[in-house]
Amino acid sequence: MDFISDNNPKHLNKVESLLGEFPEYVKSANLAERPNVARGSFANSINKEFPMDTPENTFLSYSYLKSASMNSLSRGLDPSVLTKKNILTWENRLLEAGQIHGISEDLEKIAKAVEDDKKENEPSVNDQFALIIDFKKEGGLKYYYPIDTRENLENSARELVDDISRVPLEAFRTASHNIVKKAKILKVPSTRIPDKVRRTGADRDFNEKIAKHAANQRGRKFGEDAGGIYLDIVKAAASDTQNLGNYINLFMDLDRVNKVDYSNGTLNPYEAFYSGVEKEEIEKAANKHVLLAEVPVPVEEIEKSEDLIKECFNKEDQEELLSVVNLSKEGGIKAAMRIMDIDGDLQKRYLKALAK
Repeated sequence: MDFISDNNPKHLNKVESLLGEFPEYVKSANLAERPNVARGSFANSINKEFPMDTPENTFLSYSYLKSASMNSLSRGLDPSVLTKKNILTWENRLLEAGQIHGISEDLEKIAKAVEDDKKENEPSVNDQFALIIDFKKEGGLKYYYPIDTRENLENSARELVDDISRVPLEAFRTASHNIVKKAKILKVPSTRIPDKVRRTGADRDFNEKIAKHAANQRGRKFGEDAGGIYLDIVKAAASDTQNLGNYINLFMDLDRVNKVDYSNGTLNPYEAFYSGVEKEEIEKAANKHVLLAEVPVPVEEIEKSEDLIKECFNKEDQEELLSVVNLSKEGGIKAAMRIMDIDGDLQKRYLKALAK
């Protein structure tokens, strides 16, 4: 089936919507009558489908084939005929015809538009599996712990805990993080996710207190000297939270030397270090307040201060402050970033005006 025999124009409509419109030479094409030409003028010469005798027919054939094949081997086409090999063969013939007709650039636009649309709209593989490992020459990509449904996610979370001694901790963290993230999307209650997975996969801020607790766990097990090294790592992390990952790796390396078992209640480094306030909550709080001259001010006060600014400040200052007001409508974080660029004296005067 091609654009002539298919009564449903969805594939051509799809491509036209992606491109915005078809070229002028295509708009006058006959979509209902198959050209009376030799078999060699069809990309599928056996069934005389996908005509490529003219620029417009080549354009439409390529549009239809590209869209249909991208849509999971569309039902509109016979899957026994629409194999990957056939698709590639027909596409190459149409591309060659496109060169002859001088429309190669138009065909390239079709391919890019359809492929970009598919990438944008199809679910990411990470939405389907919690862990993907690339074994390269030894077998390529392997997929573990499906999370495409609530039932699969809950089963995978339990299986992951059972595998904790067999899975490298970095992989355990990745899988746990993806499970926790997808659980929110699927609205799976946190009580349905095992604690070890939920804590390891949490997207939280650094927590020095719990990290010290994890270090003390090691000290009790491996001795005071070992515990002291773990505590030093935690103290260094507390003064350099921007590079937290480096300290987690140090903690983890030391765990490997000591052969720490995380299945018996010992906190792993991710559980320990990422156990503070949820970053999502931090972002929410940041969006509700901004620091103005180092004083927290509710974003809603900034939002409604437009008239005050026009009344109390000259035009130059108004321009600066009104930009903050506009950004505050998109959230406190953007407004705060803009405030950082504003002169300290103007910030103080703005704060004083708000206070009155």
